[in-house]
Amino acid sequence: MKNKASHLHAILFSPDMEVEKKRGITLHRIPAIRIRFLKTRLPQRSFDYLVLTSKHALSRKELWKIRAKEIVCLGAQTAAQLGIRGARVVVLTEQNSAGLLKYFRRQRKRFAGKRNPSIFLPRSMRADPMTVRALRQSKYQVTAMTTYVTELLNVRRPVERILKKYPSPTFFLTSPSVVQALKQSFGIRRMRALAAELDFIAIGPTTRNYSESLGFKVRVAKTPSGTGLLKALLV
Repeated sequence: MKNKASHLHAILFSPDMEVEKKRGITLHRIPAIRIRFLKTRLPQRSFDYLVLTSKHALSRKELWKIRAKEIVCLGAQTAAQLGIRGARVVVLTEQNSAGLLKYFRRQRKRFAGKRNPSIFLPRSMRADPMTVRALRQSKYQVTAMTTYVTELLNVRRPVERILKKYPSPTFFLTSPSVVQALKQSFGIRRMRALAAELDFIAIGPTTRNYSESLGFKVRVAKTPSGTGLLKALLV
């Protein structure tokens, strides 16, 4: 059920997303994840592709140390948060492993009869190894490196306090990891009950698809940003 009160309340579970203040909306910030960057030695060689599946994959400082002919970003949010733009940047709208693999299968035709193209893929410790395996099966040379860890936080107590104090707050789901943290905090049954009663808004299709795979009823923002979440809240 959507939040229809004259003054709206929403819970933002992202630790670092910027959301503008808006009259009539109180935003409660409860980080559900913590990002811990790992000390890594980045490769010195150049690559045909740098693949960024998350805004946390590399810091801005590290990003420009990587020499790549093309940067492939999963989603506009990743590109925007890292400040990436230009002719050699490709933003994939299908923000999941399937979309990534589809893109690189098409790209493979560019290298027909030539050397196997190279990819550098910085990723989370929680990343699905099947993506790298599938890329290698498609004859790509993939250098995959774990550059950060996503830690799930228990948010049950602070969320319960808000649920008791304010009627029908909206949940802003900003990543699949946030959804995992909520599931871990509340349990799958309670989360399904909350999703049926409250307004859950996912920042993009990847988060929506993961939420729906768990049986959570969600809506999705039209644009993957804090502004997009607010606009969806007001619809």
